[in-house]
Order: sequence, then C-alpha cells, then structure tokens
Amino acid sequence: MLAENPNFYVFPLLGTYYYNFNMNLEMFKDVRVRKALTLAIDRELITETLGSGQVPAAGFVPPGMLDHEGKDFFETAGTYGIATDASMVAEAQALLADAGYPGGEGFPEFTIMYNTSAGHQLVAELIQEMFKTNLGINTQLENQEWAVFQDTRKAGDYELSRGGWLTDYMDPSGLLSIFTQGNAYNDPKFANERYDELLSLAAGTGGAEHFEALYEAQDILMNELPIIPVYHYTDVMLVSPKLQGWERSVLGTIDFSAASIVE
Repeated sequence: MLAENPNFYVFPLLGTYYYNFNMNLEMFKDVRVRKALTLAIDRELITETLGSGQVPAAGFVPPGMLDHEGKDFFETAGTYGIATDASMVAEAQALLADAGYPGGEGFPEFTIMYNTSAGHQLVAELIQEMFKTNLGINTQLENQEWAVFQDTRKAGDYELSRGGWLTDYMDPSGLLSIFTQGNAYNDPKFANERYDELLSLAAGTGGAEHFEALYEAQDILMNELPIIPVYHYTDVMLVSPKLQGWERSVLGTIDFSAASIVE
C-alpha cells in the first residue's frame, strides 16, 4: 500500500472538518440531542475509510499548536468526553432517550447537506448510517455546488451542514474565533456571551492569560456543541528519496532553500 511506502509522508494541517447544527431549529436546541448525535459518530471508522491519515477530532483545535508552556493545545485540552470510536454509542442512546426520543422515536427526519464532492459524500453517507444504526434517526442527504452551498449555509437555510476551517497562523484563536457572534463564518449562529468575552480577552493578551482564555473557550464550545467535530485535516506527499534537505511547516509551506538531489 502507498501508506506503507517509506517515501509517503502524512503531515498535519491546522484545520478541522466538522458539521454545523442549525441552532435556530427546535429539534437541535436541546444539548442532549446535539451530544447524542456527536457521540453516535465513529470518527476512527471515517478516517480509516478515507485513508489519508486524518486525525479523528474530539475537539475543534487540531494538533500542532503549542501553548505558553510549550504543551500541545490539542493534547492538553483533552477529549471532552467524546470518544473517537464507537465506544460511547450506549451513552448517545441514553442521552437521546433522556431528551424524549427513545430509540429515535419521534425525532424528526432531517437533511445532511454538503458541497458536491465524492469525499464529502462518503463522509455524509457514513454519518447517515451511524445516525440510523446507533440512534434510530433517519436523515436525507443533499449536495449542492460550492457557490450555491456557501450561500445556503450562510443564510442558515439548512439543518445539518458540512463545515471546514483551516487557519494560517499558529494560535488556537485562528479557529475558535469563527464561532463568535457577528463572525461571517459562524454558520451555526452560535451565541454565547462568555465565549465572546474569552476570545476578546485572548486577542488582547499573551502568555498564560491568553491560553487560559482559549482553553476555557474551547471548553464552552465542546460543552455546548453547536458543531460536530469529525477530523483534523492532513496533507499527504510522496517524495523521492533522492530529494534531501527539504522542510515542511505545519502551515503547509515547503522550504526547498537547502534542498538538493542526491543520486
């Protein structure tokens, strides 16, 4: 297999693939429902099926960002009680029952929307099957071309929609800030005053105060769950062993300034 080739590299990218709940819809206003749907997804199965080294996501901030103590934010933040495999399906079922929908009974059918792509379709189909098998919830799939999809999502004319975000600088605020009120990319229309305060505090501070605010902000995001994190992005490369001395940053830029071809 290509992944077993020593010249095949998988690099982390500073981004996350996720789904947005439409927080204005009655069926998604109960956090127990949102948590049940989040726990019903086997992220490891999804990433194994995609086969490009994606990292299953239990939070929003991806690996690779260091805090004021030099610790990886991703590892320090933890998993927020979200399993990346199927080990918490029973808890998902219990949450849904507590919310008034035992075995999915009475929960309205909804549509999973994504922009047209074979990869996005595959993920949506896997999630659709997991919702049905694990929770008894029926869904429909709808795909739209990218330009139309962007307009539909921004207008809030969806039920559950695909999202993805990559930041271009090495700080968790580059991802977490999109869920503040008034941000153009806050597609789930998440509204939490404390969350906004923390992102504002982080923007004006450094060191421990900066990162403590960001840790607390992600705590709020992952407890409220306006989104379902699915996986963190990766980039794959096949490099000739003859190429020596090259470097790649976590932002995805490749430095060939010291590279050479060795025969």
